[in-house]
Amino acid sequence: MTNHARNGAARERRTRDRLIESGWTQVMRAAGSKGAGDLLLGHPTHGGVLIQVGTASKTLGPADRDRFVAAAELICALPLLATWSRTGVRYFVVTREVPSKWQEWTP
Repeated sequence: MTNHARNGAARERRTRDRLIESGWTQVMRAAGSKGAGDLLLGHPTHGGVLIQVGTASKTLGPADRDRFVAAAELICALPLLATWSRTGVRYFVVTREVPSKWQEWTP
């Protein structure tokens, strides 16, 4: 496993752990970016979230946004981007619109 992959997996675990602390349950993890999202978690009150995890500089182009949002819609999950920086994690609700229009989300 390369350093890049190891760092990505560590970010995914930190994201999962933060959400578990807030009452979410992990449903699955798509290792190696093989799925539309990296993590799928569920909550008894809020339902599901499909999450892409990355650094603060992670971008989703129009085709990636469309694929990600379509996958989340298929499973009735909220599509989220979790970005990590030195100050911690921020979550954004991904839409098909440009990222500047995305709303920040709190678990």
